[in-house]
Amino acid sequence: MKCKRETDGRKHGRGALQVMRHQAVKAIRSRQDVPSMADAYGVNIRSVFRWLAEFANGGQNALLSKQIPGHPSKVTPQEMRWLANAIKNRSGWLWHCTSPELPDLHINSKSNGLGLC
Repeated sequence: MKCKRETDGRKHGRGALQVMRHQAVKAIRSRQDVPSMADAYGVNIRSVFRWLAEFANGGQNALLSKQIPGHPSKVTPQEMRWLANAIKNRSGWLWHCTSPELPDLHINSKSNGLGLC
């Protein structure tokens, strides 16, 4: 079934949606009507009612953005920073291979990992 609405809440970022949810609930609690809030924020009226239900069941914390699902990263934040700096500065073991370009990656069948150079 195609939605009649031209706008969509998914076009907003996660932080913006979080602020939007808090502001909409606050406005409705101060006697604004739900359809006008849905129109003002460009979301479906059901979304606003869902935000109200979440607020009623869990308070302000229920309106916070949820964690993005997926497998956790195998690279620690410290390793990611080091890798980003190595690429940015063209330094570290990454650039000391025989090729002036990025090193050739090959599959190391014994360890099921990637080997460099």
